[in-house]
Amino acid sequence: MTTKRLYYEDAYTTRFKARIVERVRLEKQTAVVLDKSYFYPTSGGQPFDKGVINDVAVLDVTIRETDGALLHWISDGDIWSDEIVADIDWPRRLIIC
Repeated sequence: MTTKRLYYEDAYTTRFKARIVERVRLEKQTAVVLDKSYFYPTSGGQPFDKGVINDVAVLDVTIRETDGALLHWISDGDIWSDEIVADIDWPRRLIIC
């Protein structure tokens, strides 16, 4: 499922609500796919956003080539709720933009 990429529409939103539509497990790493996201992924040499999803750290954000979904790679632990609140690390975004 493709993630609606809202960072193109509004680069200043740092907190948003979304829904988890898929969970991905690759070896010992876990990622979640959201229905929409303001997290900027690693792309074209620009670093990705960091932040938290329901207080779980987002370690990386990548684009899945097969369908364009954004994979939000999270730290140890799981996000049990499908409805989430995400916070982007605004000071980091300002530095990397």
